[in-house]
Amino acid sequence: MKEAFEGNDPDTNILFRFAQLVPEFNIVLGGLFSLDNNARTFINTRLLPLISSTLQINEMPMTWLLNRVHAIVEHRQKTPIDRVDLLQLMLQVMTKEKIDVRK
Repeated sequence: MKEAFEGNDPDTNILFRFAQLVPEFNIVLGGLFSLDNNARTFINTRLLPLISSTLQINEMPMTWLLNRVHAIVEHRQKTPIDRVDLLQLMLQVMTKEKIDVRK
């Protein structure tokens, strides 16, 4: 898990510093990051299962975490169950539902 947060120090990350100097670079970098993530996901879910059931391309740690959280959020939105946890509170705020923490 710590790999997801390593290398994200703005003081030492050259891409972060360059993006501060040239804000348009953020759009290009974001597009490349999205393209890379979509390509890895497509290969892992559509192509590699045809070849082998165990072969996978490694995802970047932060992307792996975001993809898993995205799947959990989608599942929670489809199946409303009363929970009192941080994710449920965040979903309620996002949808402007009444927040009840007395449970």
